[in-house]
Amino acid sequence: MSDSNTLPKTRFNPVALAGLLLVLIVGMIAMGKHQRDEAPHVAIEVRQERALHFSDGPQGEVLVIDARQNETIDALYGEQGFLRQTLRALVRERLRRGLDQSEPFWLQQLHNHHLALFDPVTQTRIDLMAFGPSNSQVFARWLDSPSQP
Repeated sequence: MSDSNTLPKTRFNPVALAGLLLVLIVGMIAMGKHQRDEAPHVAIEVRQERALHFSDGPQGEVLVIDARQNETIDALYGEQGFLRQTLRALVRERLRRGLDQSEPFWLQQLHNHHLALFDPVTQTRIDLMAFGPSNSQVFARWLDSPSQP
């Protein structure tokens, strides 16, 4: 005769369950990365562009340098939070991957009149218009800006 108050015991190992969960998570991440790497690259029509280097000046200012002419076209004093954060994100990605820091970034006006900052080394494009007109104007003035003496 069996006792009706006794339930069958299920045996599971919590360590094995945690291990299985970990394997599933790692597998899903790997599949997502693989799919992202194979995503087709859509050609983007660039209407105008300018190669720029950015560096820190002696007084903490951000120097904007035309990469083709190797001439300073602007010096930005003060906080310049949006500019600094945008550049920091691009530089950090190059450093994370151990890539060349000497290549210029490309300021681009796209076919839809959006302004973008493109890193040819990492193939990262930041749509500056997504951050609002005042933030994109920080960069827009350098498309046609002549060099400073």
